[in-house]
Amino acid sequence: MFKESEFKAAAIDWLIARGELCKDAVLINELPVDDFSRRADLVVANGKLQAFEIKSDADSLTRLEGQIQTYLTFFDKVTLICSPKFTEKAKQILPPRVEVVELNFADACTPKIKIRRRGKIDRINTASRFLSFVDKRELVRALRNRGIACSHADTLQELYGKYSKLPITFWRSVVLEYLKSKYKVTHDNFVSARGDFTSIDDLDMLSPNKLIASETLECTDDAIDRWDLPNDEQLVEAGAVDVTKTMKQFGMISEKPVFVIPRVKKSKAC
Repeated sequence: MFKESEFKAAAIDWLIARGELCKDAVLINELPVDDFSRRADLVVANGKLQAFEIKSDADSLTRLEGQIQTYLTFFDKVTLICSPKFTEKAKQILPPRVEVVELNFADACTPKIKIRRRGKIDRINTASRFLSFVDKRELVRALRNRGIACSHADTLQELYGKYSKLPITFWRSVVLEYLKSKYKVTHDNFVSARGDFTSIDDLDMLSPNKLIASETLECTDDAIDRWDLPNDEQLVEAGAVDVTKTMKQFGMISEKPVFVIPRVKKSKAC
């Protein structure tokens, strides 16, 4: 039984053989999607944004429909690369625009890959979805470079609203160039380490943990004086407050929930 890492290595070799990683294309491993609710196994950023979901012999299709439905709202093209045992079921349950690729390890030395159903490119035209991959500093910088007034104190929804009034080609280029720049280091390190074929060890070079990038929001004259917690922030045990949603509105996205324990002023004993 072959695991996801082996399927992923073979899938990357297939992408390279097809010329998907030529020129300035960048390969991304485990890209967070939709506020970290999903992670796309592989993503290729070139003139478009493509997501590849992998289902190996050791996987199941339990979460597949939900994963693919999410990816279709964030990526221009979505492809499933799966074990032969999942091919027919996947073709039945997935939308026609999703490409289905079968990866067969019948011969371990030379795994065979066959496109069982061709997919379609449907470029994302909703600004807020596509721009969710970009951190707030870059969103503000790109708008200011275009002469549009904005600040770090603006919420993400306010910034997305300003982008939605601009040409699609502009904000799509902001996203693609941002992702290419952010993941270029891991991509280049992987390409340098890889031999004639991708090994499981090579995948480590694409690990998000190898990415050294500052995600700290820089506040200058646009500093935020205070945050107003919305009514739907959830209280958790020990009186802590989940402020993850509020942080996101100001461009600070955390992979895990962030809890704050409010300070309680104790009254002096008589």
